[in-house]
Amino acid sequence: MVFRKIIQGISSLLFPPICLICDQKMGGNERVVCNLCWDKLKPYNSTKIKDVVTSDIDVIFPVFLFDEHLQSIIHLLKYQGNKSVGIQLGQIMAQNILPKIKNEIQNFVISPIPLHPVKLRERGYNQSEAIALGLSEELHISANMNLLKRIVNTKTQTKLNRSERMENVKNAFVMNKIDIIPKAVILIDDVFTTGSTMNSAARVLKNQGVSVVYGISAAAPIIGD
Repeated sequence: MVFRKIIQGISSLLFPPICLICDQKMGGNERVVCNLCWDKLKPYNSTKIKDVVTSDIDVIFPVFLFDEHLQSIIHLLKYQGNKSVGIQLGQIMAQNILPKIKNEIQNFVISPIPLHPVKLRERGYNQSEAIALGLSEELHISANMNLLKRIVNTKTQTKLNRSERMENVKNAFVMNKIDIIPKAVILIDDVFTTGSTMNSAARVLKNQGVSVVYGISAAAPIIGD
């Protein structure tokens, strides 16, 4: 065991880990993305998000601005197999939102937006679940990773307009059978654009007896851009 630690220490000195965003050497406590790159995330401060039609979501809270820098981090998470990036992103999100909503969410249950089983097999994990795990750990709030189920393998929303997005995710979710329906749920997603996906999931929760639904995403673009 001691010999292994010595070898690992020498290896770290000779081949230090490199940040996958900026290509700079990282310290021993940094993973995949360096602290400097995490520090470059910009808080989402636009009020235009309130104008988005999300009738079944009571509060919408994008944490960071979706710019090229954050897009690179999301790409690592979704398409390059770096689940740990999502967990760390969730932890950093929690540190940013805790002072603002800590008195409101103690009785909430965290629920990630689910992937369809086909996409889940392709990716190997749900990026929103990774974010939810980091948030749950940092906020000390319980998470139910199986509260919702995606029953429609929807096509990507990227190139769809608002009405097409709403139609694309219509009836895409169902709520799994559980003994006790939570009164309040925080839905977690990586990027909030028009709110169509999150609102569709929120509608299912409300129809099954959930009273309050918050929507928290890692990021959102400035609405109207």
